[in-house]
Amino acid sequence: MRIKFYEPINERIKPYIEGYYVRQKDDIEPDHYLTFPNNYNILTLMKNSGFSKSDQEISIFKKSDQHSLSVTYDYVQPMRIRYLDPVEEITIYFKPFGLNQFLPEISSIYNNSGICVFENDHYLYKDLLKLMDEIEDQYFIPEIESYLVSKLVPQSDLLIEQLLDLLSQDLSISQIAEEVGFSRQYISRYFKNMIGKTPNSFRKIQRFRNAIQPIKTTSSLTDLGNQVGFFDQSHFIKDFKSITSITPKDFFKKVFLDEKNIWLHI
Repeated sequence: MRIKFYEPINERIKPYIEGYYVRQKDDIEPDHYLTFPNNYNILTLMKNSGFSKSDQEISIFKKSDQHSLSVTYDYVQPMRIRYLDPVEEITIYFKPFGLNQFLPEISSIYNNSGICVFENDHYLYKDLLKLMDEIEDQYFIPEIESYLVSKLVPQSDLLIEQLLDLLSQDLSISQIAEEVGFSRQYISRYFKNMIGKTPNSFRKIQRFRNAIQPIKTTSSLTDLGNQVGFFDQSHFIKDFKSITSITPKDFFKKVFLDEKNIWLHI
C-alpha cells in the first residue's frame, strides 16, 4: 500500500502537526497494511463507514449514513489496518502534545483502550464532516490548514516540555522524576493525561522509531542499540521484539526502510 502523505505548509501549525492524508473518491480501493507503534496522536474521520477493533487489528467497513471520528493515541504492538470496503477518509497526525493545541480538553478522552471515538454531536465531528464534503481533489490542503489554524489555541506546559526533553536522554524514570521535582507516580500519571501514554511506553516507542530511521547506518545490533540508548543488547532485542513481535534481525530483513515516512507505510 502507498499512501500519499502531505506535510503542513502553514508555519503556524508546523510545530504541532506531522502531516495528513486524504483518501478520496478516486483512490479508495479496499486495502490493508501493518503499522507499528508510534508517538503520534492520530485523528481520523471516515464517511459512511464504521470500524471494529481487536487487540491487533482494526477493520474498516462501509456503513451507509454513519460516519466515524476517532483519535488513536496508544498501542504497543503491531496493528493491522484492514479496509474491507472503500471509504473516504481524512487522517491527521499530531506530534506529541500537538493535539492539545487544538483540542484543550483532550486529556479527558484518554482511557485505557488506546482509541477514543467521538460522539456525533461533537463540534469536531460536525466541522470535519462539513469540510470533507467541501474538499475537491488538490484543494484539500489549504482547506484543512485553514480550519486547523482557526482552531489553534497555543498552550505551553513547562513540565511536559521538560519530560519530553528528558525522555530523549539516558535517564531512568526515577532520575527524571528527581530532575523535575515530582514523584515518579505523579509524572507518569500527568504525562499519560496529557500525551496519552506513559513515559515508559513513550520512550520505548521512540527508541524503536529511532532505530529504524532510514538514515541510521550501523554495522551491528550492538552498535545500533547503543546509538538509540541501550547499553545492553539483550535489553534492546527484548524491547524491540515487544513492539514488533519479531527480533531486530528478522525485522530488518522483512521491512523495506527506504521511506521518508516509514512510520506511515509499514
